[in-house]
This record gives sequence, structure tokens and C-alpha cells, in this order.
Amino acid sequence: MPDRINRLTFLWQGARYQDNLLQAYRSIHFTMQSVLLAIGTALSAAVILVNDQEKAWRVYVLLVLVTVLAFRLLHVMRKLIISRRDDVNYFHHHILQAEKEMAAEDQVLTQFKAYQKFHKSNQNPATRFSVDPLPESRRQQLLEKDKEHTRQLLDTNVPVYLLIVWGLFHAIVALAVMV
Repeated sequence: MPDRINRLTFLWQGARYQDNLLQAYRSIHFTMQSVLLAIGTALSAAVILVNDQEKAWRVYVLLVLVTVLAFRLLHVMRKLIISRRDDVNYFHHHILQAEKEMAAEDQVLTQFKAYQKFHKSNQNPATRFSVDPLPESRRQQLLEKDKEHTRQLLDTNVPVYLLIVWGLFHAIVALAVMV
């Protein structure tokens, strides 16, 4: 039993470390995107407000360069975040496997993941889980990749919204120049 506990402790430490890195990367990414969006906003306004056509084009070229930088950052950081997310899943998978051999009340991650995954049903999964062990088919659903609401929002939807905002900057500038 002590070897299992040491292994489980190591797995929890690894999961915590990888999750801390994942959150740090997300924070860095959103901070850099926020700075670039502020610059993009200022450049868009400058293009519209500058009276000299030549200066407006120069500012617009800067806007294009910042947009390219933002797109590149989105691409690189998305790959980095997905990679780190897979590392977190690796540790969670191994914790769930190690917890299979434990008493139901000691399966902390399994109970939490079951609660997260199945809480929308009418039954209280934590209560039901302590009475009936989670079937293997349900256990396999606990770590379905990219299905969690938060991951979908942060790692898929937010980058799409950022792309839309950058597109809007260019559309607004184009409409302002045409009028």
C-alpha cells in the first residue's frame, strides 16, 4: 500500500504542476492578446482619424503587422496550451486508474470528475457513486478530450472571438476609408 500512496502523491504533484503551467500559459496568452488588442484599437482609430492619406496607409501597415503578430501568437499559444492540456490529462488519467483500486470514498478525482461530467442528471452523482462503483464505460467518459465547458470556452471559443475582433478592426477601417 505505501508504494501506491507514493505513486498517487507523485501523480497528484505532477497534475498540479502541469495545471499550474497550463493556467500560467493561458494568463500570459490573454495578457499579450489584451495588449495587442489595445494597440490594434489605437491603430484603427488612428487610421480613421488621420487626415493625410499617406500617413493613414503607414498606420494601416502597422495595424496589419500587429494583426499578423496577434494571429501568430494565437496559433503558437493554442498549440502550447493544447500540449500542456494533454499533459494534465495524462496525469488525470493515471490518477483515475490508480483510484480504481481504492475504496469509493477515497476516489477523490474520480468523484469530482463524475460530479463535473454527470451533475446535470437528476441523481446526485457523489451519493450514487459511493453506493454503486462507477461502471468502466462511465469512467472512460470522465476524460473525454476537449468536451469540458471551460476548455471549450477558453481554448476554442475565445481564440475565435479574438480573430473576429481583429477582423472587425480591419472591416471598420475599410468602411471608414470608403465613406
